[in-house]
Amino acid sequence: MVAVLDLTSRQVSRVLNQAARAHTTLLVDARPRNSRPALSGTLDAQLENLLRIRVDDHSISADESLLPVVGAYCDVQMSIDREQYAFSTCIVDVLEANQPRTLMLAKPEVIHVTNRRQFVRYVPDRETHVRLWPPGAQNAYTCRLVDIGPNGLACRAHRGDLDEVLFVGDDIALELDLQTIDETFAILATLCSKTLELDRTNMTIGFEFNEKSDDPAIALTIERLRACLNDPAQGFVESEGT
Repeated sequence: MVAVLDLTSRQVSRVLNQAARAHTTLLVDARPRNSRPALSGTLDAQLENLLRIRVDDHSISADESLLPVVGAYCDVQMSIDREQYAFSTCIVDVLEANQPRTLMLAKPEVIHVTNRRQFVRYVPDRETHVRLWPPGAQNAYTCRLVDIGPNGLACRAHRGDLDEVLFVGDDIALELDLQTIDETFAILATLCSKTLELDRTNMTIGFEFNEKSDDPAIALTIERLRACLNDPAQGFVESEGT
C-alpha cells in the first residue's frame, strides 16, 4: 500500500536529526522543473534554521555555477531505513568556494512520508498486557496488546488515562510479558500514532521499537523478542499488514 502522510513537528525534527547523523543522500530538484538536472547531495549538517547539503561532484560540471538557483523553491527526496520522504523548501544560499560545493536549504516545517512498507503482524491468541511509562512517570500504565511485529506494536488503552500524557514522538519505556515462556521484555519504543476508537473511551496506540538507544541491552532484547515472534509455540497468529 502506498500513502502520503504528513509528519508531526516532532517527527520532522526526529527524521532530520536521523538524516544528519547518517549523512543521508538527498535529491534536490529546483523549480521550475527541467530548468536543470536535479542535484544529488549529502545532508552534511542541520543548523538552527538551515540544512547544509554537500553537492556531489558528479551531479554538476566543474565549470557550472549554482548561483542561479539561489532563492528558488525546490522539491527534495530522501530515503531512510527504506522509507521515502519528500519535502519542499527554498534554496537560501550557495557556497561555491567550498569543495565540494554546498547548498543551504531552509529547514522544512512539513515532511511527507510517501510510502509505508508492508510488514507482518502477529496477533496474540490470549490476552497479553503491556506496561508503559510516559516521560517523567513514576508508575506504569497497563494496556492490552493488539498486535506486534518485528519493528513495533500496537496496544489498546483507556483514553482518559493516557491521552494527556502521551504525545507522538515521545520515547516510551515498555514492558511486555509473554506468558508461554514466562519472560518479560523491557524495551524502548517511540510513539507513532494515537487513534481514538469508535466508543470514544479507548484508543489504539502505535509504537516503533527504538534500536538506537544508548543501552545495548535494549537492542538485544528486541532481537530476542523477534525470535520469539517467529516461534509458533508462543501463540501468535500471523497476519499481513501495512
